[in-house]
Amino acid sequence: MHYERIIAAEESFLEGKFGETYTRWADKTPIFFPKFTEFVPNTPPFYYFYAFYQEKAAIAASALSFWFIAFLRGEGGELWIKIALIFATIYYAAFYIAGKIIKKKRKDLRSR
Repeated sequence: MHYERIIAAEESFLEGKFGETYTRWADKTPIFFPKFTEFVPNTPPFYYFYAFYQEKAAIAASALSFWFIAFLRGEGGELWIKIALIFATIYYAAFYIAGKIIKKKRKDLRSR
């Protein structure tokens, strides 16, 4: 792998774009291994429900893609695959509906 070259190119790009701000940040930030002793929690906190809501379309698209590929390959003929595809579709549909319900119930997600 050529991580050193990639890192050098990224560092020069970021230094040109952000200047002294990036240089100060890079001086106190390790390249590969984080300093867990200097961990600072995110502000505001991370919302799993919001992240899930943002990705519901991608989850649904993944499910449909897998189903479509299996259909094209002719794997839909076997009973166990049909059952698995039905359960996968129900599973992803439930995630999509849950995302809609969560957005409706949570006021902090409606404004985003």
